[in-house]
Amino acid sequence: SNLVMDNLTKHPKMPLGFSISGNVVLVRYKKSVAFYDINSPESPEAIMRMNVKFPFEKVLLNGKYLYFMTDNYLSVFDISKPRKPKEVKTFKIYGKKGISDIHIVNDIAYILRLKGFVMINVSNPSHPKKIGLYPKKKKVKLPAPRRGASLAQLKSQLRRQLPLVSMLFYIFLYHV
Repeated sequence: SNLVMDNLTKHPKMPLGFSISGNVVLVRYKKSVAFYDINSPESPEAIMRMNVKFPFEKVLLNGKYLYFMTDNYLSVFDISKPRKPKEVKTFKIYGKKGISDIHIVNDIAYILRLKGFVMINVSNPSHPKKIGLYPKKKKVKLPAPRRGASLAQLKSQLRRQLPLVSMLFYIFLYHV
């Protein structure tokens, strides 16, 4: 298996990133990921660590699934049985190489690439479906905010003119 359960007796050095899903914090290290229960934020508890036997740049925990990203690929693992993680699917991500970030909202994976965003429906991780790509053109003219516009007015303007930008703004505000 590409993921192997490990004990947490030795803590890896230099965390490289993290994500939060419910009351679980997932911390990314160079060759492993560690899970911590933050149900009681004043005293987080280590849950488990998994060694990862392939290179990866980003990892995201979403429910019982771990999403590992590297270059042009997304690998999905079901970790509902942590001692026996199961690879669900590895698939190529559309667009130019280089993943910057990923967020999953309402079963849609928003993947930031060097040249824009790719949206993939991951409601069934074994059969992901590309549902959108942004921008479709090389140059995109974003609407300029009106002078003196409030944040609410700006969000409303974006929502009317560019639904995707508004939604990404929402993701940034409420899920990052």
